[in-house]
Amino acid sequence: MKKIIALLACLAACALSFCETIAWKGMELGVEQNPQWLASLVSGHSEKPARKKFGIAKNARIFFGTGTAPDLESARNIASANCMQKVIDKTGAQTVSGLSPVYEYWEQDDENGYTVTTVFSLSDFKR
Repeated sequence: MKKIIALLACLAACALSFCETIAWKGMELGVEQNPQWLASLVSGHSEKPARKKFGIAKNARIFFGTGTAPDLESARNIASANCMQKVIDKTGAQTVSGLSPVYEYWEQDDENGYTVTTVFSLSDFKR
């Protein structure tokens, strides 16, 4: 009986936590929601579609960061900070030069506000 009650409680929580995407970057221009190249990059599956779409050199490194906040500007800042932390962790550098913004994608939903994914390329760095 306890297992059934726990299952029903989990199902109710899942149903109540469902959120709907309201808007995304470029929707007014017909840009698809969740571009395939971005999904491939974020999942770690492949960088090739992003490199091809934006003409990123093979010797450049690609980094991305994500952030969620009630307003777009805060989500952007969180995503950029997340990306910078990944750069520092991967390169071990104290200072980073050659980091260039490539793309920013955001979605707005009715529950979490804005979720931003920023993509940067790193052509070189100094330790």
